[in-house]
Amino acid sequence: MHTSSPSLFSGVAPKPARAYLHRYLSAARGTYSRCIAPRAGRFDIPILATRAGYTPEQLFTSDNSLLPTLIGTLAAGRDPRSFNISLTLPEPPALLQRFKTTDNPFEYVACVIFAMRLVSARESNPYKGMLKDELFRGWERHLGSINAGVVEMVEALKGCSYTHTDPLDHLLGEALNAHSIVILDLSIPPSKMGGSAITWDQPPGRRLKAKDLELRVQEAMLDKPALVLVLLRSQDIIAHADHAVWAMAEPLGFFRYIVANRPDEVRDTMKGVALVQKPSRFPDPGFPVWGDDTDRIRPDSDITFTKVAREVGLYYRDLFAHTLGQTDTERFFLMWVDGKLFSTLGLHLQKARLQAKHGDDERIWAFESYGFSSRHKHFRHLNRLLMMCLTCQEFKDKVIGGPNEWPMGEPVGIRTVCITKGHESKGNRGILKLVRREPRDDGRFHLVYQTEWRPGTFQDQAALWAKKYGNQDKKARTDGDVGQAAAGEAA
Repeated sequence: MHTSSPSLFSGVAPKPARAYLHRYLSAARGTYSRCIAPRAGRFDIPILATRAGYTPEQLFTSDNSLLPTLIGTLAAGRDPRSFNISLTLPEPPALLQRFKTTDNPFEYVACVIFAMRLVSARESNPYKGMLKDELFRGWERHLGSINAGVVEMVEALKGCSYTHTDPLDHLLGEALNAHSIVILDLSIPPSKMGGSAITWDQPPGRRLKAKDLELRVQEAMLDKPALVLVLLRSQDIIAHADHAVWAMAEPLGFFRYIVANRPDEVRDTMKGVALVQKPSRFPDPGFPVWGDDTDRIRPDSDITFTKVAREVGLYYRDLFAHTLGQTDTERFFLMWVDGKLFSTLGLHLQKARLQAKHGDDERIWAFESYGFSSRHKHFRHLNRLLMMCLTCQEFKDKVIGGPNEWPMGEPVGIRTVCITKGHESKGNRGILKLVRREPRDDGRFHLVYQTEWRPGTFQDQAALWAKKYGNQDKKARTDGDVGQAAAGEAA
């Protein structure tokens, strides 16, 4: 069973909900010949219906937001340029010119979506500021990727019906058709990307608060000939217990659940009410983390690296540094000191493996996407130990492999990027060389660091660190000493 959606948009119904709906739609297809998706959103429900056996001609979707309107209009075979979209972008000017002159409706839509991402990447957020820099620098590549996503999604929906209208109006009309199954997702808020930088001919719609909209939907679905399923998320599942057919427990006492206007009909098909427990976003592996009062870096400390799954690496990245956005990383590692988890590390090696060259010297570099270390109340400079080990010869030989792993040529060293308030990143001083500094409009600096592989072993690095920093027996400051996240492929 394949229930995933094309990755053009984020924010779709969780996988267990999609799996449940897929099973039910597969069983109900013989009874209900029309599948209705008001508030199409990210189009996960319509795409799910096609994978359950519905043809695009049996799909009837609607929304009054810009993103789904663009995709739905293309899928229905109409021209999205009819909505008189206007973009106000100070840069890059070439993108605005492409938007104004392209004759390709798919590229036109891709330009609008890319503009939305630019506008939403606020520079007041450090990570989003780095993301915005990367979007500016590689805008043609990113635009091409979005365009491919638009084509993929439209191809999956080609031939469906899309109505540019208020979803509640669509629900009220379709609920009277006994041949229709209506699925409305109210568990995910609508996208607000774009703001005043993007204007268009948006239809009038009800500006209802989430709770008021939920009540109106419940009133609209009762005693109607169509079968209506609504996805909700709240802490008050008891109020909907009589109509609930599926529920999933979430953290902080929330539930995501599905209610139906004829719950007995759905329960008979699905053999009762389904209750599932949602796993945490990144399940806690339960590893012991370095940082207790008795933990020390000794000259003979045992240091190792292990390659881990993406979910494990990102779990500890978010644990050490709070939640960051997506990153161009395909290799994830954990660093261990004396059997305890000390650091989490992400590397982007794809370019190096393809012999792509970073920087101005036309050499191949392995790229560090992020590196974060645990804290200790008596010691500072802990992340320097990670950087010392990351850049030494043993890391290259034992962790990312020797000549057999690099048939096109080995990387000469490590390269990374930092966004800082000052002229340098003190955590990299003496370990990596600053090769480029560019001032940013917000007053910060875009710094590029690199170093060739440094001679030595992990044991050598532990001894060096212990000699220089191991006698700190005082309360340590942790500001700026936890780690760094690189700005993707901005270098």
